[in-house]
Order: sequence, then C-alpha cells, then structure tokens
Amino acid sequence: MTHPLEDINRDVWLPFRRSFAALDLDGFIDFHAPDLVRVEVGARWIGGRDEYATRVKRGFDYATERGDSFAIDFRFTTRIVADSAAFERGVYCSSIIAPDGGERLFFGRFNTVSRRTDAGWRLNLDQDDDEGGTVDAAAFEAGHAIGDIAPFI
Repeated sequence: MTHPLEDINRDVWLPFRRSFAALDLDGFIDFHAPDLVRVEVGARWIGGRDEYATRVKRGFDYATERGDSFAIDFRFTTRIVADSAAFERGVYCSSIIAPDGGERLFFGRFNTVSRRTDAGWRLNLDQDDDEGGTVDAAAFEAGHAIGDIAPFI
C-alpha cells in the first residue's frame, strides 16, 4: 500500500511537470478538480477551472508560436495529508527555454489543497505568488523534492 503523498505525487505533481513541459493543456487541466479555485496573487486574479484553462492555453499557444519550451519543478515546505484531503505548500521553479538556448528562471511560492476523488487526487485550490520577484533559488533549494516524503510522514 502506498502512502497518500506518493499517490498525490502520481496523480498531481508528476503529471503537472510532464504536461507543463509538453504544453499539453488537456493533461494539465485533468488533475485540477472541476470546482477548482485558482489564485494568482501577483496578477491579483482569481478564477475557476475553465478560466484558468483559458489563461494556460494562451501561454502554451504563445510558447508554441515562439518555439519556447517549458519546465517546472516543485520543492515542498509543508505537506499535510489525511485520508481524503491534503494541504501542501512550497516553492516552484519554472523555466522558459528559447529556441536559441537562452533560459529564464522564475521562482514563486505555492499553496494547494487537494482532495481524493474516484479518479484519484485532484487540486481544488491552487495558489501561487512570485512575491514581486523576491523568491529565489535558495528558497527553492531549501525545500524537499517531490519524492522526498519522509519529512512529512
């Protein structure tokens, strides 16, 4: 039997990284619950799953037009899980790699709430904030990698 954090990794975090890198909108939206609340603090925006999908599609389409590729990774500072709900927070690092090989890194903090469903774990709340660009690589490195669940058990 797997630990619920391993299940969340399988159902949310690994598909998040994979679909983001593949610019796969359907795969990206799939692990978000139908009643998702998405909050982008820096943009002062809040919306649901459909509105979020529209925003993500614009970004993926723009990247495709430019020939950019994306990557994202997560480090966790808090992971609290019960049988059917989980709260997680941490720092993300996303990158945009231009066709000429130039890379830009972006860091921010995130908070999520997930619930176990018949289809697996799904994000119900997904909030992030770049905190005005003050989050950095050191903050990211201070967190625990996706597979490092031991500190949270």
